[in-house]
Amino acid sequence: PPKAAAPLRLTKEQEQDILSAFAEDIALSLEDIVDAAEAGPAGANGGKEKKAAAGKREGRGGEEDARTAAAAAAPRASASSEGGRRPKQKGGGSAGLSAKKMLEFERNGHVKLEDVVGACGVTEDELAAALDDVLEARQLEAYKQKLRVFGVVQREVDRQRTAEEARDLLEQVCEDEGREVPFLQLFHVHRGATVGADVLRKVAESEAMGKLASELLGVDRVRLYQTAAFVKLPGHGETAWHSDLNTSPMDTNGMLTFWLPLTPIPDLDHAPLEFATGSHRDFALPYWHTNEGMEDLGSRGYPIMHHLPLYPGDCTAHHGWLLHSSPPNLSPRPRKALTLSYVADGVRRLAEEGLRRKPDDEDLEGYADWLPGVKPGAVIKALPL
Repeated sequence: PPKAAAPLRLTKEQEQDILSAFAEDIALSLEDIVDAAEAGPAGANGGKEKKAAAGKREGRGGEEDARTAAAAAAPRASASSEGGRRPKQKGGGSAGLSAKKMLEFERNGHVKLEDVVGACGVTEDELAAALDDVLEARQLEAYKQKLRVFGVVQREVDRQRTAEEARDLLEQVCEDEGREVPFLQLFHVHRGATVGADVLRKVAESEAMGKLASELLGVDRVRLYQTAAFVKLPGHGETAWHSDLNTSPMDTNGMLTFWLPLTPIPDLDHAPLEFATGSHRDFALPYWHTNEGMEDLGSRGYPIMHHLPLYPGDCTAHHGWLLHSSPPNLSPRPRKALTLSYVADGVRRLAEEGLRRKPDDEDLEGYADWLPGVKPGAVIKALPL
């Protein structure tokens, strides 16, 4: 197997600075420690006053699957402290990562990266137009996927001939069952022969995004697992707490997802992602607890964080096991986002025997085309490298 790359790639001097900070029992935050390493000894005491703004979040109830319930009473904080509109960078963005960003991802399970789209050779407007093009052509498919997830029999799903018919049926199902109308999800938006798909494929299969993914995961190479579009119209409800690997048929820890907003997200009313910080490292949770035992995670104490504000061109990255959610869209505008999910090269399909549980099939459309061609337990080579 390929030799794993060091996750942080720090120099000996940087490592010594970090060790010295701990040895002297300096009360530094995670960000301050890495700042000290990058700045050298002179920066060791800088930035002690930086504190994340924290508040209290109210728990959003609802029945959840394993590893999907919220840490109901945990503090919520913004991992991004800037206010106002992000200044534009010159030179079309950058795909580079600092040691601080890599350590933040390793520790928290999520990180914000600014102005990444330009490094892929497209503009923010081109990317947004491309997704709109694909969504317009495949809107019926998105509604049918939600109908299946909500338990509508396949025969009835197949009867829907237009996006309007499928939308009306979905709204009726939600009303009958007392549910909120969910967001729309469309898989593999980079596939197809349209101009929009070409642009999305250029970003998803770009060296820039692959480099970011491999550096954050600490591996030499990654494969593109899937792309997806997420659309929350005004009034669409919350996204339940979940982890992406829980809906994946792969036996790995080496997965992450980039979430790229295609509309400005200045506040919580615009339905950003929220993250249960550190939950990807909570091995004890699924090891000791049954599905029923994981329905109430309030006692786990995960800090709930977001990365507001977010603008087109930015993205967040989160680990495949990290619990994350999204509040309802209370704004007057649709919230659109593109996701790019990558896995470490060499991952295997889950075996069929000896499992504690099987993956949730909510994302079945995301892997149904290639899964039958990979034997259980075999290395997955069907995904783009």
